Amino acid sequence: MKTKYLFILATTIVLFLRTTSMYAVTDSTYVYTYDSSGNRTERVINFNKSARIDSNLSTITEELGELSIKIYPNPTKGILKVELTGNNNEEDTRLIIYNANGSQIINKQIPNNLEMVNLSGFPTGIYILKIVVGQNISEWKILKD
Repeated sequence: MKTKYLFILATTIVLFLRTTSMYAVTDSTYVYTYDSSGNRTERVINFNKSARIDSNLSTITEELGELSIKIYPNPTKGILKVELTGNNNEEDTRLIIYNANGSQIINKQIPNNLEMVNLSGFPTGIYILKIVVGQNISEWKILKD
């Protein structure tokens, strides 16, 4: 059973790295525009979570109610910054990070609008970042180089 789980996990990671350059956990659709000769001229990504990823793929921004969450740089070499704006600090805001095995490696309260998370002591790989604000939850894949 454990071998089957590890095989599925390894296959998922390989497929993820081969098929996407986006690191956000989000449902998205792609809309393509073509010219009269049939050449693709534009690709637009529509995110169902109203997330935005900048052109160099290093900053992710999501609107979660009145709260705006900005995560950068992604991929990171060690220091990951999580910036919250519009947070009135009345609700408990937590930052939780899981490794590829699903083990929780960081769980802390975010006391202010900018939190810097040091991942330099952890191995290269994919991590899941979960931000919990009251009843709202936002999850993202983080790639550590």
